[in-house]
Amino acid sequence: MCLRCKGMSLREYQRHLTKTIKQFGWACQSVSSSADELGPNWVYTIGIEAFDQPELIVVGMPDKQAATMLNDVCRASTTGGEPWPVPGDIMFHSCGDRQRIAVLAVADDIITAGEWFNMATFRRAAGAEGFRAIQLVWSDEYGQLPSCTTEEQPLLGQPWWTTHD
Repeated sequence: MCLRCKGMSLREYQRHLTKTIKQFGWACQSVSSSADELGPNWVYTIGIEAFDQPELIVVGMPDKQAATMLNDVCRASTTGGEPWPVPGDIMFHSCGDRQRIAVLAVADDIITAGEWFNMATFRRAAGAEGFRAIQLVWSDEYGQLPSCTTEEQPLLGQPWWTTHD
């Protein structure tokens, strides 16, 4: 559960984000569906734009697992240990039984819809204008990537691997 959901004011939460980003270079924001809402949870980064890279998002994976994967990718990429993921990449990451990760460009209409990256775009003076994001799409327990949007893992862009996989 996010700190805002636990009762932290918006101003307190913004200070917390600023402190976390200053300390680590980015923060991970989780968004969980409530009992009244349908849909998957998602976790996204805030602050990666300072590295002139798109923000990252993982949809449908348990929050701690998703945050671990995002932190691992960001840490490896920002320290020069690994190249920054770009759409079309296949990565391998040990995140439970899901190890094959495809990198997908998030469609502009998804970004401007506002709900997926609220805190990241809220921090920007330009809002969603010019905002870039990529989705890390995880495979099932058999190593297969989804060929289309599923209830568990909506795809926020056009899957390139359906013709190459």
